[in-house]
Amino acid sequence: MRRVAVAAGAEPYRLAEGGELDSGGLHLSALWPPRELLGETAEDPNLLCLVIVAQWRHFSMLLTGDAEAESVPMDPGPIDVLKVAHHGSEDTGLGELLDRSVPKLAVISVGAGNSYGHPTEATISQLRSHEVPTMRTDRQGEIAIEADGSGWTVGTGGG
Repeated sequence: MRRVAVAAGAEPYRLAEGGELDSGGLHLSALWPPRELLGETAEDPNLLCLVIVAQWRHFSMLLTGDAEAESVPMDPGPIDVLKVAHHGSEDTGLGELLDRSVPKLAVISVGAGNSYGHPTEATISQLRSHEVPTMRTDRQGEIAIEADGSGWTVGTGGG
């Protein structure tokens, strides 16, 4: 994909902690990884996963990729939606992240019947105990969040 983008004239941009990108009304703020880790390799590549807060008007979403809160420090402040890390795998730092970010919705991107047992019961329990409504792609199918100047809504593509 990178090769196609560069061939089309796109300039590569390395985004790291503290970096920001703006496109129209969309603002992206990188929380992780630190710039000094760019280009490094790790035994667990999830430790180098890009973590971003996406903001559009009054809507904000924390995009964690596979970076779990137990291993990657992230403090996005209050957010509307949390994309739960690593398909809902066990994350001992999730409770503290939920305390700090107080999301109104959590979304778990996970395949139905996956062999890893994701999302884990521990993750689901943390979300329940923090009273965060949760949607899962293995149950609801595609999840679409639409935001405008007055708020945001969630729709699904079926399961």
